[in-house]
Order: sequence, then C-alpha cells, then structure tokens
Amino acid sequence: MKPISLRVEGFASFRDRTEIDFSSLDLFAISGVTGAGKTSIIDAMTFALYGATPRLGERRTGELIHLSSNRARVLFEFTAGDRLYRIARTIQRNNSSIVSRRHLEQYIAGKWTSLASRDRDLREKVKEILGLDFGGFNRSIVLPQGQFDQFLKGNPRERRRILSDLLQLKVYETMGKLARQRQRECDGKIEILDQHLHTRISETEPKRVARLKRKIEELGERSSNIRQNLTKLSGVDQLLRKISLERERKNYLGGRVEALQIRYANLKDNLAQKEASQDRANEVRVGLENKRRCLAYDETFHLKLQTFIPRIENLERLLMQRDEMQGKLADLCQQMDASQGLREQLDQEQARLKVKLGNCSDRILDAKEELTTLERNSQGQMAVVLRVELVVGDSCPVCTQPVKSLPSQVTKKGQQRQQLTSTGTSTEGLETTISRMEALKVLIHEEMQSQSDLHTKLGTLEQDRLQARLEVSFLKQREATCREQIGRTEADVNHVELDLGQWSDGKDLRAALEEQEQHRNHFQDISRQLLLQDQDIIKTQERAQVTRNRLFETRNQLKDYRQRLQDIEGSIATRDKECGFLMVEMQLTPKTDPVSDLEKRRNGLEQKLTENSAELGRMRERLVTARKLEQEVGQLQKQRDKYRRDRELVRQLALDLRASNLVTFIQEEALSRLAEDSSSHFHHLSSGRFRFILKQGEFCVVDYWNGEEIRPAATLSGGESFLAS
Repeated sequence: MKPISLRVEGFASFRDRTEIDFSSLDLFAISGVTGAGKTSIIDAMTFALYGATPRLGERRTGELIHLSSNRARVLFEFTAGDRLYRIARTIQRNNSSIVSRRHLEQYIAGKWTSLASRDRDLREKVKEILGLDFGGFNRSIVLPQGQFDQFLKGNPRERRRILSDLLQLKVYETMGKLARQRQRECDGKIEILDQHLHTRISETEPKRVARLKRKIEELGERSSNIRQNLTKLSGVDQLLRKISLERERKNYLGGRVEALQIRYANLKDNLAQKEASQDRANEVRVGLENKRRCLAYDETFHLKLQTFIPRIENLERLLMQRDEMQGKLADLCQQMDASQGLREQLDQEQARLKVKLGNCSDRILDAKEELTTLERNSQGQMAVVLRVELVVGDSCPVCTQPVKSLPSQVTKKGQQRQQLTSTGTSTEGLETTISRMEALKVLIHEEMQSQSDLHTKLGTLEQDRLQARLEVSFLKQREATCREQIGRTEADVNHVELDLGQWSDGKDLRAALEEQEQHRNHFQDISRQLLLQDQDIIKTQERAQVTRNRLFETRNQLKDYRQRLQDIEGSIATRDKECGFLMVEMQLTPKTDPVSDLEKRRNGLEQKLTENSAELGRMRERLVTARKLEQEVGQLQKQRDKYRRDRELVRQLALDLRASNLVTFIQEEALSRLAEDSSSHFHHLSSGRFRFILKQGEFCVVDYWNGEEIRPAATLSGGESFLAS
C-alpha cells in the first residue's frame, strides 16, 4: 500500500480542513513539536481503513472528534498494486451517541466506482485489498509510539516479551492448551465408540443374519400362496358379480324394449294425425289461391298508374306555370308601354329645355356686349372725376389708403371742370352709366345661373332618358325570355299529354288508381293468409318429419336393444359355466348365496395374509437394521480410527508446544530477519555509516566510520536512535 493523499477536518488536533499530498514522496519522515499532530496523521490513515486507532481502538472513536467541532471527516486516497482507491469516513456527535458513515470507491475507467458502504463489508474489502486486518496492520505496519526504544535498547527478556506481544506468540500457548483439551476429548469419544462397536458387533453375527433370511423366505412363500388363493377367489367373485350385473342389465334391457315398443306405437299414431292435418291445410291453401286468382287486380297496371301520378302532377304544375307566365307577360307589356310613353315625354321635355337654353345664351351674349361698351366709355370719365375730387390727406376711393401727394397731371379745379364741360361729360351721366353696368352684371349673373340650372336639368333629363331606354330594353329582354319559357312550357304540356294519352285527365286516373289500390289491399290480405297457411304447412311438415325421425330412431333403438338383450343372455350362460368350473376347482359348494360364502373365505385369507405380511415386515426390518448396524460398525470404526489419529496428532503438538521450542525458534528467526531487513535501510538513512547485526540475542551496530567498530545499540545517540526506528 502507498498513501497518495490524506484530507482531514475536525479530526484529533486538526480542527480546520487540512490536506496532505504524498503522491511525490517515496521515503519520508513526519516531524514536529509535541502535539503538532504527527500521531494524528497515522491515526487518521488507520481510522480511514479500519474505523479504529491503535491508541483508542474502535469503541472510543468519539474522542477523535476535535473539542470545538461536532463532526470529524477523513478522506484517504491510496494505491494497492496498480489500483487506486479512496475511502471516506465521518463520525458525528448526536446528543449522547456517535453516528458514523463510511464509503469505499475504486477508480475504474476514468471514474470512481462504489465498492462498499456498510461497515462489515468495508472491513472485509479492505482486508481483501491489503491482506491485513486491524491487528495485523498495527503489528506489521504501525509500531505503537514509545515501544521501539524499549525494544531496541532493553534487555533480551524484555525484547522477547515485546516481540511476543507484537507477533502474538501467546497464541502458541493457547494452542498447547487447546491441543491437550482436544486430546482428552478424543480419548472420551474413542471410549464411547468402543462401547457402541461392542454392542453392534454382537447384533450383526452371520448366523443370526442367516436365520433372519430363511425366516423371510418362508414367510414370502406363504404370502405368495395366500395371494394366489385370493386371486382365484377374486376371479370367482368378479364372475359372480359380473353375472349379477348382466342379469340386472338384462332386466333393464327388457324394460327398455317394452317401453320402446309402446313409444313406437304412439309415434305411428301421432304421425298419422299430423299427415291428416297437413292434408287439411293444403285444401285450405288451394281455396285461398283460387280466391286470389279471381281478383281483378293487375299489379303491372297498378304500377303503371302509380307512375302516371307524378306525370299528372307535373302536367298540372306546368299548366299553372304557363298561366302564371302569361299573366307576367301581360304585366310586362303594360310596363313596356308605360316606359315607352315616359320616354316620349322625356324627349319632348329635352327639346323644350334646349330651346330655352339657346334663348338664354343669346341674352347673355347681348348683355356682355353692352357691358363691354359701357365699361370702355366709362373709364375715361372716371379718371377725370377722380382727379378733380382728389384731396391730400383724404382716403383714396380706389385703394382706401390716405393720399400723401397729388398726381402731376392734376391741374386746378377750374381747369378740370372746364375740361369736363368741354367734353360734355358730367358726374350724373357717369353714375347713370355705372348703374346700368351694375344692372347688366346682375342680369348676366341671373342668366348664367338660369343657364346652369338648365344644364343640370338637361343632365338629369338625359339620365332619366337613359334609364327609360335601359328599362325598355330590359323589359323587352324579359318579354322575350317569358315568351321563350311559355313556349317551352307549352311543349312540355303537349309532351306530357301525349305521353299520358287517355289518362291525361287527373280525375279519371286517380279514380282508377284508387280502385286498383282497393284490389291490391284485398290481394295482400289473401297473400298474408296464404303465407301464414304456408308457414303452418311447413311447421306441420317439420313436426311430421321430426316424428318420422323419432319413429325411425325408435325402431333402430328397439332393434339394437333386442340384439343387446340376446348378447347379454348368451354372455350370462357362458359366465355361469365358467363360474361353475372355478367353484369346482376351489372346492366350493354352490349355495343359494355364493357371494357371502366367498366373502367369508376371502376375509379369512386376507387376515392370514395381513398377519404373515406383518411378520415378514418385522423380519425385514430386523434384517435392514442388521445391515444398517453393519454399515454403522464400519462408520464407527472409521470414526474411531480418525479420533485415534487426531489424538496422536494433538498429543505430539502439545508436547512440542509445552517444550517452548517453537516459540523460541520463532523469536530468534524474527529477530534475525528484523536485523537483516532493517540493516539496509539503516545503512541508507545513516549515509553509509551504520548497519545492524544480531550478536548473542543483542542488537549491535557496525560503525563503518570508525573502522567497522561493533558496539551495542544502546550506545546510539538520540538522533541515531530515531534513524534506527
């Protein structure tokens, strides 16, 4: 085993979480001041593996929890061979008890795989991995602290005592005690086996066994004779019983034959009655068939009339449609006439409005020419008047802004008035012209408004004319469609009337159809009566056939029972002869009740056979017991020989252990191997200075630095003793 890492928390002197990595170390020493936790590291490894420590064992693990913590945790990772393992243990205080958990895992294929979690399984698994239990681990791997110095430098007797404790050599003393105890036990068992053998050998003498075999053969022959006689008696008894059963069977068959004869006669009478009933039913059916044949009902004619009904209804519907279409056609003609009159009125109104619109346009043109002339004449007069009346500071009559200066063309008022006078123009004349112009503008506006109204009316009138034209066209189309539908309807009416022929009148057709339906109902009533009568005839025929089958079956049964009755009578005669021969052979006298006599004889033989069989069983049991005793004698002799060998073995072992030769040999061999194995390590640790040798039971060292001086190990200093440990 090689440690890889150790992680502890709350364990012993490690309160906080601490992790130690051993993966890069080979040979190392743990050093530190007292109480630093050197021993706690070894305790943590041992606790992880076995749940116990050398100092506290496994019952005081609660003392391993740090005083300031309620829980201790240990995770130990190690290798064994080429396999990597890790084991975790946790102990926790829970009031007055300690709760522990544990888990062992192995690193396989890149992941940790669980191996055990129960304490017992985990201990067994660790023992399997390391090859050591807790005691062996402490003795061979961990030497308890404080014992090595005493072991190295003490006297030989004390060293041997320590070595005996470490190697548990006291077990050989215990083995000596157990060997002597086992020897005494073997002596007692050998004595008991000798007593049993003496008893069983006396019961398995050859003469006694031979007498038992002869007695068994005699009893077997006697039982065989009794069984043969019982077999013959059973044969006679079986024959008598068979004869009795066959006679009972004969009586039963005789009764069955009489019953079948009566049943056969009854079935013949019943069949005759059913055949007579069938004849009467056939006569009734013939009468119904003649009555139905005399009815004036023609199914083909009836079906034909039924097919005419939809045609008659279609003809009546077509006539109604024709009348409706003719009424619609008259209405359309009236509407078309009204639309045509409205269209003529609209044409007249349109012509009148066009004339009125032309007059209005002429008046507007005349008024516009006069207004143009007046505007041209009034412009010159307007300018002169404005210049005469214009004063600086007044508002301009044209732009309503205050006049700041007068135009340069303005002359004195006298000159301007003179000019106005000379031109013959006056202010009154100008005002008259302006009034006329205003009147013309109003007239033009009114005429243009009237012209616009006329245009609007003409547009509306044109739309009305177009609507009237479209309506007339639509009515003509409807008239044409209606006339076309009337034509098709007339054609359909003619076709249906031609198809119906004489039945074109619906009343005659319905009367004929009603008469045919009355005949059909009567025909159906008779047909139902015929159907019921046919069903009765069929049932009667079926019952008659069933009766015939029963009659045939009864006749066959009667024939069969008669044949069986003859066979039974022949069998009874044969068995009577055979039974007589057997009774003569058995020296039995025929009596009125041979069955009871046979029963008594058989009971006597069976009683003798039972007694003989019981005696034979007892003899066989004694023989089996003798054979078992022979086997037991052999087994007891083997057991006695085994106990004798065991007694000799444990006696010699007790003698060897009592002389202490084995313990002394083991101690000397252990000290020699210990000195030899540890010498190479000590030589390496001391840089080639020291080696161990064993001299007269004492440990000595060879000091190579002092001329290979040999001196006792007690002369080693403290540091050298540490290296030696």
